[in-house]
Amino acid sequence: MTGLISGVEWMKVAFIVTIVSLLPSFGTVSGYVHNKKTEEPLVGVNVVILGTELGACTDQRGFFNIHNIPEGEYEIEATMIGYQGERKRVSVVAGRKVEVSFRIAERPISLSPVVVTAERLIEKTSVSAQSLGGDQLIDLQGIVEDPLRSLQSLPGISGGEEFTSWLCVRGGAPKENLWLLDWVPVYWPFHFGGMKSVFNAEMVDKIELYTGGFPPKYGNALSSVVNVSTRDGSMRRLKGKVNLSLINALGLLEIPLMVNSSCIVSGRRSYYDLVLRNEEDFVIPSFYDLQTKIRYDLSESQKLYLSGLLSGEEMEVEFEDPEPGQPTKLVDQYTVSTSSLEWKWLINPRVYSMLAFIFQTADVRFEMDRWWMDGLAIEPGIREDLTIQVGDVHEFKTGFEIRRPDLDWVSFIPIVMTQEAWTDTNIQAYKRVAKGAYWFGGGYIQDSWDILPGLVATFGLRVDYLNYTDKWDFSPRFSVKYDLDLLTSVRAAWGHYHQIPELEELIENSHLDTRLSKHYIIGLERRISEPIRSWIEVYEKRYDNLVSVDSSGHYENNGYGFARGVEFFIQKKTGPLSGWISYALSWAKRKEYLDEEELWFDYDQRHHINVVFDYNLGKGWKIGGKWRLVTGRPYTPVIAGVQDTSGNWIAIYGETKSERNPIYHRLDLKLDKDFSFLGTESSIYVEVLNAYYRKNVQGYTYTFTPDGEPIPDPYYGLPILPSVGLSVQF
Repeated sequence: MTGLISGVEWMKVAFIVTIVSLLPSFGTVSGYVHNKKTEEPLVGVNVVILGTELGACTDQRGFFNIHNIPEGEYEIEATMIGYQGERKRVSVVAGRKVEVSFRIAERPISLSPVVVTAERLIEKTSVSAQSLGGDQLIDLQGIVEDPLRSLQSLPGISGGEEFTSWLCVRGGAPKENLWLLDWVPVYWPFHFGGMKSVFNAEMVDKIELYTGGFPPKYGNALSSVVNVSTRDGSMRRLKGKVNLSLINALGLLEIPLMVNSSCIVSGRRSYYDLVLRNEEDFVIPSFYDLQTKIRYDLSESQKLYLSGLLSGEEMEVEFEDPEPGQPTKLVDQYTVSTSSLEWKWLINPRVYSMLAFIFQTADVRFEMDRWWMDGLAIEPGIREDLTIQVGDVHEFKTGFEIRRPDLDWVSFIPIVMTQEAWTDTNIQAYKRVAKGAYWFGGGYIQDSWDILPGLVATFGLRVDYLNYTDKWDFSPRFSVKYDLDLLTSVRAAWGHYHQIPELEELIENSHLDTRLSKHYIIGLERRISEPIRSWIEVYEKRYDNLVSVDSSGHYENNGYGFARGVEFFIQKKTGPLSGWISYALSWAKRKEYLDEEELWFDYDQRHHINVVFDYNLGKGWKIGGKWRLVTGRPYTPVIAGVQDTSGNWIAIYGETKSERNPIYHRLDLKLDKDFSFLGTESSIYVEVLNAYYRKNVQGYTYTFTPDGEPIPDPYYGLPILPSVGLSVQF
């Protein structure tokens, strides 16, 4: 049965746990912070032990936990902007946990507007996990204004192509990732096959990213988990923002509703199609995104959220005098929606529940000459996550999710795709139909155990079922973190991760198993000083049951492969100059399709270097930039050409993936100026992509000499591209 653990793997897990030896004498302080007046738990409160560099930040339950405290008497302080700080004395004893809680009162402040941001610890034993806040996302998203492009500057992540917002994580494919919006799974969240995501950075509070070793509450993903968290609207006053950029126009409005409720809504639309609608020589695709979130506080401990996302795109092109064998018409229309009703309930200080009812739709129409696809999907779902603090040393989590797609999907495509397939009426084709409903779901259990001072381990198991194939999957997962001293920690993770095959593959073969990847990760983190942290991680992913095509053209689970590498990251988070430097070294191979052996994977890139900086010049001026260097992806070269009876050249390919594109590198720069205008907070920016005009090769097209010698013609990525934008906030 898929997902069972071999004895060898249990030995690997046991080896990780042996780091418990030679433990120093440390204690732990934990507790809760509440609003003194409303008794509501406070998120983002800084709790520090005075005279040390130890501290923590409260989570959604108002809970904090500070590990690795030497024995002794201390004064502990809880502070948050807008609240009166409070101090208490504690006595820490080795091997014991001290509980202390705070009730802090609101305090009016007479300062210019301040935005308070706080990073939530993703898991106690998180490995390969990072978080970017809203301001960072806006600074790094680029001219395309896509917050997901900010993640491409993190270690181990590459974009599929320069013109896409895909994430290829640690040698994985773009579709191996799980996308969440406020904890709710969403369909493929991109416009035009990946050129731009549907997320609006002005709505985003933060993005949390797991590049591996994620806990059992996340299913149906092989490589990574991306959770986009949106912010709540203001409950105090009406706020708004208007942004005009090179690509699109954006509007955002925050509306206080009745008592204890708020609404935030944003709309974004491209506008080139409107400006150039009378220009027959221009065919401009259009897209739009509409997002809203309503919050209503039932009580101090219960909150309701009603959220919605509607996205659409449209493009219709007719090509005049196309090259032989090329299409003459292209139609692309796509609309997707996601809505959810979430109920968050702090049942008591030790029990927290999150329940969501989800409804999603996708409507797709694609046409290219006589080949076409038309589909509608409707998917309701439900999800529950429950957190229980058991005693002082156990945090227990459990939950489930159930989703039921209902499909009406028809396509008419060629059996064999060739250069002539678009126009040749003699090419054989088949009609593929998918109608009906199926369901899949999963549940999990997890325990985070403070085994000893400085040592925390998380054990978990996920179970999934797909009724289309009537198969179960079992996914055990384990992670551990050990504090070597006050500034240094070791962390490790291992686990099984499954993903359902594509719909097209299941229709062809309903007996397919889910894809499987096994993660092995170990890392070392060191806080060099208060604002500077660094880490290094070594990982390996083993792929099995990959779906590929056999010699008769049928889908089978006969693919396999691996991805392995090492990543280094150093970051300075505060001060006039902030940013990070990262380096990743990786290898990725797979056996797919009719390959006889493992070959370099399409997204294999040996070296990744990222340098990101942000410098506050003062008086409202700020300059930032990012520089990226990546070695080339593999490709199969054309070595010769022959002519068919019609005189068209047919390429003859050489050894599969035996060549690589040249090294890619690019520098992007951005200059911002904040200013006040007619009582508004405004900003203007100038941005330059590819500032030193590097001609980065993206691939090759070929022509041929009369005797069949190929002449490669490279095509390039972005040229130097300046842009200016204006933002007005009221």
